[in-house]
Parts: sequence; C-alpha cells; structure tokens
Amino acid sequence: MPYALSPALLVPSLLVLSACIPSIVVGDSPQDETTAHSSTTPGSTTAPDLPTGDPTDGSSTATAGTTDEPVPGVCGDGVVNGGEACDDGDGEPNDGCDAACTRSGEVVWTVERDGEIFGFAVAADGTIYVSGIDPEAFLAAFAPDGSDLWQIDVGGIGPLAIDAAGQIYMLSKFSGVLAFAPDSTALWHVGPDGELTPNPPVGIDVGDDALYIANYEPGAQERVVVRRLDPGTGAIVWEAVTPEGEDVDAQDLAVVGERIFVVGKTANDVDGPRPMLATFDTAGALLSLELDEPIDSRRWNALDGLSNGDLVLAGQTTELGLIVRRLHPDQSEQWSNAAAGVPNIWTQRVIAGPGDRIAAIGSDIGKDGVGAVNLHDGDGALLWSSKFSSPEEDVNEDPIGVGFGPGVLVAGGNIWTEHENNNITTTWWLRGFALD
Repeated sequence: MPYALSPALLVPSLLVLSACIPSIVVGDSPQDETTAHSSTTPGSTTAPDLPTGDPTDGSSTATAGTTDEPVPGVCGDGVVNGGEACDDGDGEPNDGCDAACTRSGEVVWTVERDGEIFGFAVAADGTIYVSGIDPEAFLAAFAPDGSDLWQIDVGGIGPLAIDAAGQIYMLSKFSGVLAFAPDSTALWHVGPDGELTPNPPVGIDVGDDALYIANYEPGAQERVVVRRLDPGTGAIVWEAVTPEGEDVDAQDLAVVGERIFVVGKTANDVDGPRPMLATFDTAGALLSLELDEPIDSRRWNALDGLSNGDLVLAGQTTELGLIVRRLHPDQSEQWSNAAAGVPNIWTQRVIAGPGDRIAAIGSDIGKDGVGAVNLHDGDGALLWSSKFSSPEEDVNEDPIGVGFGPGVLVAGGNIWTEHENNNITTTWWLRGFALD
C-alpha cells in the first residue's frame, strides 16, 4: 500500500555523493561491542557481512568451590533454555536468531545503491519496484531474488501502486500521476487535478478497474482531496474532499473491497485532535471520518486490507508507542497490540500478506538512525523484529516500504550520512527476508 513521505525527505535530494554504508544490527538487542562493514554485491542471494558477537560461554563444568549442581544454560550455548526464543550457538544477528537469543529476520539478499528512493511496491508476482533519484529521477524493477530487471529515467518521483495486471502507477508531488507497463513502457501522464501543480501526495492504490489517489487540497494543508481515476487514461471519474472545519493530517490511503480509506488525525475547534479513519464509498461519498470508538491513539500512520476484508492499522499511542490494530469489515475491533516490538516507532508502511501475516516498517523516533521491520501473525503476535543501526555517528536510516513476495518479505529505505562539511550523502537499499 502507499504511504506518506517522512519528514526526512524534506532534505534536498540532489546532494547525493559517495555514501557511507552502516552496518546492520538485527534483533531486539544490540550486539556485544562489534563492528562490521556490509560488502554484499547488489542482487546477490547471500546475506551481507554483518556484526557477530562471541557466544557467551555455556559450559556447565563445575569449578572449585561450587556444588555439583549444573550451571544454568546461557544464550549462545546452542541450547534453547527457559526465557530464550532461540539459540543457534552463534552471535550472527542476521540468520533468524540474534545474539540476545530472540527471533530476528533472516536476510537472504541485499541491494545497496547510491541515491535515494521515495516509492516502493511489490507486485503480485513478487517483482519489486522503486522510485528514486540518482541523481536524475528513475523507476527501477527487481526480481524477487533482488536481481536487476530494468531501470528507466522518468519525469517524477513518489509513492507507487501496482494493479493485478502488473501495471505501475506513481503519484508525484510535482508531476502528477504517471503510468507504466510491466516492461517499463510509459503509458500516460496527467496532473492530479488536470494541471501539473505541486500538491503534496498522501497515497495511491488500485481497486477493481479503478485507480485512487489522495492529495492535499491545492493551496491548503488542512483538507485532503480523494480522486478516482480511469486506470487506462488517468481521467478523473470523481473527487471528494474532507469536510470544512476539520484540519486533517493524512498519512496513507488504501482500497479494501468497496471502500476507500484515508488515515491520519483530524482536529476541529470543538472536539480537538482525534485519530482519523476517513471512509469513502466507490462513488465518492464520505461515509465517516473516524472510528465509532477510537482507542488511545495519537494518529494512524498506515493501513492495509486483508483478503477477507479486515483492516489492519498501524500508528502511535499517546505515549508514542507503536500500536497495530485489526478491525473487522464493519470496523469493529478484532484485536489491538500496543506492545508490538519497537517502542517509539514512526510507522511508514503496514502490509498484510499470505496467511494473514502483517509486516510494519518504520523508524524508532527515540533513537537516531534506527529503523525496524516487524512481522506479526494474524492474531497480532510478534513473530520477529529486525532492527538496523550504525556504529558510526551522523548516520541515520529512513525505512520507506515493505512488501510480500514469493517466500520473501522485502523491505526498502535510505541511509543518510552527514559529513564534517555538513554535506549529506544518501544510499538506498533493499533487503529480502526469508518467510519460511
């Protein structure tokens, strides 16, 4: 599903020079004073060189002055003991079990390139698409194993959506909406309101024989315009605007069944700020602006739909913790998980995949330079959490998107490096995680 651009993307993008690539630390706990340098070749099918910690000595041999009682097992001894989710006997954090003996993502391939990406999407067949700058605007496609398929120069950058036939749509702040065939052929290009005006994008998604986009209203930052477009031509079928008097901070758009949803927060002079879930029907009518019984949440940042019509939302509680919530099609609550992995995470995307698994990606706003991807089962339980960090100062990671492919979960984002001369360089990345 589409997503809202993070505040980090306000940094000028054309400052891309040579990039400094940080190490990747995967799992819920930092590794034991280790350093590493990632040297994976783009498109490879092996995991990058990552930091490894020495396993804690798990010997149970009795020493002088001790009793004959066995020493309790410890993390790193290769035996799963009480309190451990796993123990593979090594400190490699990137193989599904980290040095703290907690479940982490197993990275099976990595792509790293100079530049910066703004859009990310995975098609039904597993093809991965990114929109970015290096230093010109480009659209690139990768196979499910991370190998290159094609890259073309394009007239814009922004969030992406892929329809069932593999057609690619991009929503650009300055260039409107662009459409491409799966083989990279340009199909059409229109402004979101008929003109090529700079309207900040909220999100883009596809439904049955329709394309939907959401932008902020021209000349204002408090109302959002939702439009239905003809996917064959880009012609506007209808448009709807959020109500006057409501200051809307929108973050994402998703099409689920016969409904179009926009999430974020809204505020007015009477009720103050509230978490927002604006619901439109396929004819453009606004059905509701928020949930009947909103939970303790500051805002919703991302949403997606499951195959049975359920909704999954990701956002922040008032204490700034990550919350993931699943709703029935009638928007009644199925479950909420307010302790879903990383605290203080600003979610960029949430995606529902095979087996009702749910993936969320974002940045830990409590720590500079830390991004994370979490995988949950359909009941909200955290299956694993993989975090990325750098031992170097002035290096920050900005996760952009996540998606499910055949047997793989793919994440993408940017690395920002600030140098002594205050120049900023960027590198973008893709990482494939094993699902089974």
